[in-house]
Amino acid sequence: MGIERVETPPSANHRAAVPESSSDTDAEPPSRASCGLPSLRHESSLCPIDWQDRRPPGGEAASIAVDLAWLRVRGEAVAAELPRPLGRVSIALIDDAEMDRLHRNHCGIAGTTDVLTYPDEASEAGELCGDLAISVEVAAREADARRRRLEVEILLYAVHGLLHLAGERDDTAEAAAAMRAAQDRVMRALGLPGTDEESVA
Repeated sequence: MGIERVETPPSANHRAAVPESSSDTDAEPPSRASCGLPSLRHESSLCPIDWQDRRPPGGEAASIAVDLAWLRVRGEAVAAELPRPLGRVSIALIDDAEMDRLHRNHCGIAGTTDVLTYPDEASEAGELCGDLAISVEVAAREADARRRRLEVEILLYAVHGLLHLAGERDDTAEAAAAMRAAQDRVMRALGLPGTDEESVA
């Protein structure tokens, strides 16, 4: 099983990097430990999406308020809109420095990005399982530019990552357009703006 570096963004202003199977390389996909992202899931968790705030205290990113309760409620609604049922999925909210480190370790690319997706190779057949890492600082900048709530931007990144877990690709213009349409469909089903739609809510 190999790795494909996916740099086609959920929007024109930000990028996504996702480990996926590919016939282009024989390299083994990185484990969470080798990427510096330990398994985040808890066996006792009742919610299929385990949201965790992993920003270091005292940093600039930690001063950005994130409503985890809002994300948990909408995360459950997102699950109903996905093409396959959710298994165990964890989402770590991190800062730009940590995202830069993961981006370098995972893709060999310097700089932060919006979301990284780590599929779980040991997932149950048919279920979506894996870990996502989302930069709160990237989300905050993009939310401000789009004049919309921070949590909406974070949820958009989560939907993008979950669609990658479902096997969606965005490494060609055609695939990227199809994936954007899919994530916008999920967002609008929740009554939320799509990728490039402004909202002051």
